[in-house]
Amino acid sequence: MIARSNRGLLLVLLATALLYLPTLSADFVNFDDYDYVRDNPNVHHPELTRIFDLHTLTVWDWTPLVTLSHAAEYRLWGSDPRWYHATNLALHLGCTVFVYFLLVDLGVGTAVALLASLIFATHPLQVESVAWISARKNLLAALFGLGFCRAFLAGKPLYATLLLTLALGSKGTAIVFPAWVAAAAAFGFGAFSLSRAIPWLAVYGTLALGRGLLSAAVQAPVIVTRSAADMNLSQRMSVMGPVLATQLRQFFLPYDLSVRYFWSARPWLDPRVLLSWGVVICAVGACVWVARRSRGVAVCAAFAGIALLPTLNIVPAPEFQADRYVHLALVTGSVLGIALLRPFSRIHRWLPGIVLLLWWATVGVPATRARIAVWRNTETLWQDVLQRTPDDAFAWDSLGKYYLETGESDKAEPALRRALVLAPGYHDTRYNLALLLSHRGATAEAIADLRLVVGFQPSFAEAQTLLGQLLATEGQTAEGLVHLNAALDVDRANARARYQRAQLYALQGRLDLAAQDFEALLPTTPASPVFSGLAAVRLRQGRPAEAVELAQHATEKNAQQAEGWDVLGQALCAVGQLDAADAAVARGVAANPNAADLWYRLAKIRQQRGDVVGARAAAARALQLLPPVQPEWAEDARGLAG
Repeated sequence: MIARSNRGLLLVLLATALLYLPTLSADFVNFDDYDYVRDNPNVHHPELTRIFDLHTLTVWDWTPLVTLSHAAEYRLWGSDPRWYHATNLALHLGCTVFVYFLLVDLGVGTAVALLASLIFATHPLQVESVAWISARKNLLAALFGLGFCRAFLAGKPLYATLLLTLALGSKGTAIVFPAWVAAAAAFGFGAFSLSRAIPWLAVYGTLALGRGLLSAAVQAPVIVTRSAADMNLSQRMSVMGPVLATQLRQFFLPYDLSVRYFWSARPWLDPRVLLSWGVVICAVGACVWVARRSRGVAVCAAFAGIALLPTLNIVPAPEFQADRYVHLALVTGSVLGIALLRPFSRIHRWLPGIVLLLWWATVGVPATRARIAVWRNTETLWQDVLQRTPDDAFAWDSLGKYYLETGESDKAEPALRRALVLAPGYHDTRYNLALLLSHRGATAEAIADLRLVVGFQPSFAEAQTLLGQLLATEGQTAEGLVHLNAALDVDRANARARYQRAQLYALQGRLDLAAQDFEALLPTTPASPVFSGLAAVRLRQGRPAEAVELAQHATEKNAQQAEGWDVLGQALCAVGQLDAADAAVARGVAANPNAADLWYRLAKIRQQRGDVVGARAAAARALQLLPPVQPEWAEDARGLAG
């Protein structure tokens, strides 16, 4: 029997792996994945002291084990999302194994445990926790937490303590696991009697309490800004009636799923609230009825109820619900669903199993495949959200940012504008729209948007930087400098703002200040534009030898940057190395053949070398490329061209 059940478990794992195989080709999504992995400095340059520091938060949560797992993946595979999805799938399969053996430990029977683990592994409500890289914390917390439960039931409290600590370091919802083992001990499961378990349960409860207080503290700044924070307990529970009823419906009929479900408080006499709580009470009554003859089913019911407690909004919590919030409830909730089918066994002993497998094949699997397709990339994710809630400003904003990142500006602009219509206070969105407009040359409109952003949020360093840059290009250098200084007051390490300020100082002739900014950038941003900018300043300061050395560094860093070759040619010309200067400026022309000023400088160098034909040809080319506003050297170029 054991060998047969183990073969059944292998089939469950194989079916799960095949079902989730498309996730391996999915991309990162701009819904927390960038914060957790792609742009997380603690992943790219991990330091244990910083990762475990209680002040090091990722998306308003302390999840050091999650960061460590991503750091290990980044070291092995870089930023290839396939491997992060593969790890999520492997963790989910590990959780499925633990679910099966935990249910066996609880005495529900191997057949029920197999069916329940199959539902747990492949239910559509589970997709979000597996297909979303950022939901790694769900999987790690569940893996270590389920291991903790099994270790405690097996009479290994020290090992259980280690696993619980790892679970609590993965996600705050792991606080439910001590309550799980307390319920199991109360129902007589495990190697310890309840009296012998109490000292260890006190230890586990203390750890869970500490983690709960930590989560409450770090998430308080977010919680107090949400509308749920202003609701009293009665209002929050009027919300949770429809939420719980919807979750029950989604378990049996998993349609109309989404990333987020928004709810609002309704009067208790509202028919929807009354009906929802009626459904919930009936469901609880049905669970009590099916659990009355089986300790295993009873403890599973207790587990499911405890798992839902963090999502009940009894305290001000997120103002929306999500599929991932029922991740742990699915561990034993499946057993309750199976138990409700038990009366069918009077017709035929295998009828409950047949009904369940038919539901799995015709309802569960198609819905799961559809949800997996939604998580293919950012575009598919937010388009799915907008089909359900077309007025979701956050979804429009996220979709617009994705299009902006991929260079699809024709799609990005309407998405960002729609987000601003729905939520005018989205300053990030307005900044991104201004960035798009600046790339299109609509500088005046971009400046107007950026003025609004920095007016409401002066600490928005990126907006201050872009505004300063655009004002400088419009000739408003004094005001541009004010905004660049404001950006650096907010963030002294803002390399872009410092570079733009250095350029502006150079434009104003404040060469010493420009040189100071360029020199400050070199240790952290030794890029070609910084070297070439400082070289140009040194040349204007009458220090051509230093300019030659700096410009050579610029061309070594990036041989395709025309500015580096240009300033190198000017510096070499200043020290009398005309042949080398000619070669350098010629390299600049090759890198940017449409730069009229480069052709003019090449003509001047060739004139100095006595190459009349070459000078005439270069000057003629410069005249062909003249911009609408003719530069000062235009008349001289006409003379050189003959």
